[in-house]
Parts: sequence; C-alpha cells; structure tokens
Amino acid sequence: MMCWSFGNSLYDQGSLMSHLLCAAFPKSCTTDQTWESVWGVLKWSFEALAKGKHPMTSPDGKPLEKGSPFWEKRGQSLSPQGYRLIVWHICGDHEFFSNTLKLAHWRHKDCCWACDATQSDGPRPYTNLDWDAFTFLDTTLAKGTAPSHPIFQIPGVTTRMVRHDSLHVLFTRGLYGHILGSILHYLCYYNLPGQTQSVQPSDRLSIIFQEIQKQYTLQKVACRLTNLHLKMFCKNPKSPWVHWAHLGAKGGECKHLAPCLLPVLKDLLDNSKEEHPHLVACLESMVQLNEILDSCDLFLKDAEFDAFFGLAKGFVEEYSWLHGHFEEQGRPLFHIVNKSHTFLHWSWEAYFINPRAHTCWKGEDFVGQMAKLGHSVSFGVRTTRLSQKLMAKYQILLHLLYTREPSAFDILEDDGA
Repeated sequence: MMCWSFGNSLYDQGSLMSHLLCAAFPKSCTTDQTWESVWGVLKWSFEALAKGKHPMTSPDGKPLEKGSPFWEKRGQSLSPQGYRLIVWHICGDHEFFSNTLKLAHWRHKDCCWACDATQSDGPRPYTNLDWDAFTFLDTTLAKGTAPSHPIFQIPGVTTRMVRHDSLHVLFTRGLYGHILGSILHYLCYYNLPGQTQSVQPSDRLSIIFQEIQKQYTLQKVACRLTNLHLKMFCKNPKSPWVHWAHLGAKGGECKHLAPCLLPVLKDLLDNSKEEHPHLVACLESMVQLNEILDSCDLFLKDAEFDAFFGLAKGFVEEYSWLHGHFEEQGRPLFHIVNKSHTFLHWSWEAYFINPRAHTCWKGEDFVGQMAKLGHSVSFGVRTTRLSQKLMAKYQILLHLLYTREPSAFDILEDDGA
C-alpha cells in the first residue's frame, strides 16, 4: 500500500504516536487518476492548517453551503492559541522521490533536484565531492517548469522541503556499506591484486570479527551483526577484485558496527603504509559525525554545526583520497555513487534541523505498523475496499492511543496494530 502520513517533527515518541495516517491505497489497483481526488482533499486541508483557520470553501473550491459539516466553524481559528501548521520537510527514499514526487532520478542526466550536478563527465559530475563545484538551486524551476506533484502546490512548499534521510544515504545500502565493506575487504585482502595472501582472508576475517564482538560487549551494543563472512562484502571471494566492495547489512547493524570496528582498525594498522592513517581518519570522521547528531537537540547550535560540518568535510576529503588511491592500484574500494553526492546535501540540511528529525527510520516503522493493520482486515476483502476497512480500524486504534495512559503506548508499539 502507498501510505501518506504526517506528523510533528518536535514530538519525539514512537511512530504510532508521532505519525498520523492521512491516506492509504493499494498500489496494485492504482491508476494515474487514483491520487488526484485524494490529494485535492489533502491539499485543501494543509492550506487551511497553514492559515490556522477553518476553511471557507469545499475541497473543490466552491463556497461552503449550509448543512456542510464545516459550515458552523468556517473562518474560525483552528486553535485558541492561533497555531498554524506548515510542511517543514518531506521524508522518503530516493525511489519515492523519483517515482512518486517525480523529482530527478539518480540515473537521469540531471540527477539532482537540489543542484546542477549531472551524470556526465563534464564540469559538475556527481562523482566530484567538492561542495564548491555545484550551484545549489531548484533544478525543476530553473528549467521553467514547476514540480508536478500536488504537494508542491501547497503554498510555501518547494523541493527544498524534500530532505535526504540518514537511513538511506548512510545506513541502509548507503555510504556505511561502502565504507565498512571497503575497510573489511582491505583488511582481508591486504596484498595487491595478483599477489598471494599470506593469511587466508576467511581466517583473517574470523580474527577481526572476534575483536569486533569484544567491542560490542565493551560498548554495550544491542543491535549487532550475528555473523560476518566474506560474501557479505565481497561478491565473489574467488575473484575479489572484480566487484566493488560493499557490506550488505541492515541499517542499525551498519550504524553500530562502525564505532566497534574503529578501535579494531586502530589496533591493526600502523603507519607503515600510506593509506593506513587515511583509513582510520575516514571511519573516525563518520563515527564522530553521527555521535554529534545523536547528542544534539533538534536544532544544532552554531558551534555544534561547525563541528559537525568540519567532520563532514574531513570525511569527504579522506573518502575521495582513498577512492583515487585504490583506483590507481586496481582495487575496487571506496566506490563513489549517487549517495556520495546526496551526502553533501544531507550535511548542509543539518544547518536547518537535525537529520534525526526527518530520518525514515520512524516513518518506515509506521508503514510497517500499517501493514500489520492492513493484513488484519484483508481476509475476504476486495483490494479496492481495503482502504475503507483500514481507515475504520485505524480510527479505533487512534481512540485507544489517545484515551490510554502513556505507559500503554509501548505495548501498542511492540505488539503492532
């Protein structure tokens, strides 16, 4: 199901409490016109919320008539305090941004909706990780066309509100996968291509993983890799130099593996080779960068952002150096991909709000809860009727959430809908 949910960025509770389901519809019976009427109502609602007053017109723009459920409160303030609601950020992964919001696809010639980066080898390729190489702009409007999705027709909402999130840029098949996979690949295949490994890579990895497990215990990490083998970061261990190294693991596993691998890396590497201090500095910058975000409030102070951005720039410099260094040696390590470019935007966006506020971690948990709820009402129900059944039961769930003590919320989160 395609789910649209909205919530308060300032409310840092479980996904069921911090998100509100606005619309859901099965993808299998969707046409190009499916969401037009739904978004007509959502757009009308958000326009009223932005004004802070009950609407004076119906969703189709006609004046309200007597008998309408909105008639009596038309034009009145939505709250005694005169609060208004604005759309501050739009969260999702790159596939959602491309397929649903119709923004630039990562394989398109103009691969970024926020700057003039391109897929070509010209002066602004996305593989260039220099902030100064790009002009930050709304590329859709720069071409003279407005974004087509109705959400951008809400006053004040632009593609600047579409935020890159930590889950997909860094943790889940993101930069962490390339960093950790490349480091583990280097440690296991430390001789150059064509040379015989003096210690079998699998034996080397076994020793490394034992040391990582000791760090798991010392750092009291709950989300751990339970197993680590060569195929997790080397597609074909018999031909280790054919494919780019990338660690295939879950987002939480990657995030918590990095600070545990760092002390192991420091113990294993001396300064006998040129790349060793760069390997340590690259991983250390990323670990410290995320430690800052985890310790900061929703809005970073100037000193906090300066420290964070300094680490981001240091990481990019080290990563770029490692990419070029190993490329010269014919080793497929430290791959530069589109997410390496979106990391630049993700870093800048931290100036406005901590990326923790718009990560998809909580959003995807909420969608998972809606999947459980949808499954519970799906038996014997036609697909086209599923949304109605889902919303009816969701209203009951909201009633339970809003009429129970806070201690009951954890039970609902753990057990699902």
